[in-house]
Amino acid sequence: MNAPRGAATAATAAKKAAKTPKLAAAASTLGLGLVALVGAAATLLPRHLLDACNWTRHPDVQRAFSTDECYRLLDAAVQAAPKAARREAADVLFHLVESTRREGALWLGLGLGSLYALAVPFDQRHSALFVLAASGSLAALVDASHAGLLGFGATEMLTDRGRSGARVLCAYWLVALPCLWAGCVGSRAKARAKDDLMGRTHTVLRKACSGGNLKIN
Repeated sequence: MNAPRGAATAATAAKKAAKTPKLAAAASTLGLGLVALVGAAATLLPRHLLDACNWTRHPDVQRAFSTDECYRLLDAAVQAAPKAARREAADVLFHLVESTRREGALWLGLGLGSLYALAVPFDQRHSALFVLAASGSLAALVDASHAGLLGFGATEMLTDRGRSGARVLCAYWLVALPCLWAGCVGSRAKARAKDDLMGRTHTVLRKACSGGNLKIN
């Protein structure tokens, strides 16, 4: 019977599938660690998740004015609008403030998601890695635009220190994104190999128990 040969073939396949692509696994770990670290730092240091005007804590601002003064600046911008459009001007600034807080929430969420992905086996990481890599790629486009590296969207209100900060973030993405994408591809390949192995093993056992002949391509 061919069952012993089939079992041997399955065992060989098991050994090959058990060899985790170490480079991709290491890359995913590095990428996830970087996102977790920067996600925590980007949220907890300025704390703009709680208050948009907490950006006065940013090193570029260095508490040059208080959060109350920050809101007075925003209110002055509303008052500078034409009288008939001040309500709309207030809405624009509200959405800018809300988006700032939401950005802080998303950074924290990405960091927590990275920590969770680090806690699961490599072959189960690909979904989380794809979300992080795709989100990071889009964020990198914005940072590259502000860094002056490519034209993507509007860059009004850009300052010299803002451009310098964007370039630092570009360097960060240059390391993190290849790690995330490589980890995503490697994790997905590992998951497919594992699924294929389980299918082959099931076939071997079923054929062996039934006493039938087994042929595996």
